[in-house]
Amino acid sequence: MMDHLNTDTNSKKVALFLIATKGRQIAFRVIENLTKLSGLDLFVISHNAIDIKDLINDINDRAGKKICYFEASSNSVCQKRNMALLISIANKYDYCILSDDDIMIENASDIGKLVNLFKSLPEECAVLSPALKLAGRPIYGGLLYCNGTFMSLETQPASSVWYSLCPSAAFIAVRVKSIARMFEVGLRPFEELFVIQSEDVDFAMKFWSLGYKIACTKLVKVRHQGDRERIPPQRLFFMYRNRVLLVLLNFSVAGVLCALPFRILNDVFHNIVLLRTCHFSSLAKAYLWILRHARTILTLRNHRQRCFKYDERRLLAQLPLPLLWRSKY
Repeated sequence: MMDHLNTDTNSKKVALFLIATKGRQIAFRVIENLTKLSGLDLFVISHNAIDIKDLINDINDRAGKKICYFEASSNSVCQKRNMALLISIANKYDYCILSDDDIMIENASDIGKLVNLFKSLPEECAVLSPALKLAGRPIYGGLLYCNGTFMSLETQPASSVWYSLCPSAAFIAVRVKSIARMFEVGLRPFEELFVIQSEDVDFAMKFWSLGYKIACTKLVKVRHQGDRERIPPQRLFFMYRNRVLLVLLNFSVAGVLCALPFRILNDVFHNIVLLRTCHFSSLAKAYLWILRHARTILTLRNHRQRCFKYDERRLLAQLPLPLLWRSKY
């Protein structure tokens, strides 16, 4: 059984949101797994999923649980995550955990460990992400930069916590007061313009630019069941488009002038040299989309730049990001 989180009057309120997007059977399995958790409030956000709602009602009646269901207006994962964060603010939670429905929590006690670890981190740390285990791939725990290169997570001690350039948004814990501040200045934590691909990088850039920090840990691991072997054309389109959007929206003018040519050359070069003919049309459509929506991008960029406390040069000046500690847990 899970170690209960503190339940006295001084305890912190914790909410876990399941973001259901991947399909009914996957969501059913994960929701059943969530019933093992205790000491936090459980929510499910989905779109047009009557069977998921019926399953939750059945679990609540059968097991005496209270899993709350919310209906999103679309199947956008970014919209659902933003909705979860707004619910956390409205209900005055201290910590909010966002979990995609292709995440399996292998050890229920890890949730309590993750939250208790988060409580011990500095207030400037707004996001904590566990290590993700993806079948057939190295463990992922955010980008770790040291000595001029991005390091493998495998080299980090099992009991370590480190600052990361970017977590995976598939499973993260966030400090709700930092999210509230982001909404107050008119920024959406997950920019719905991104749809999929790189939305977690954009999410991280906003936090760093507002003066917060992001941490990852190997103390807690969750299993990511997503399929990354085959990339359909629509996902390729978002991948190429969103890489450019990241630069245009988040970098200073000097940063855009420096990084954008390299970004474009890299995409074009790899498609030509590696003869990825199936990628050509997706790449062309992505760049055409950028040109057609230049005014929208410029408006969004101007608003962000007014809100940002730091630009990318401040982040680069902090590299290499330090190891926070080797935890006692």
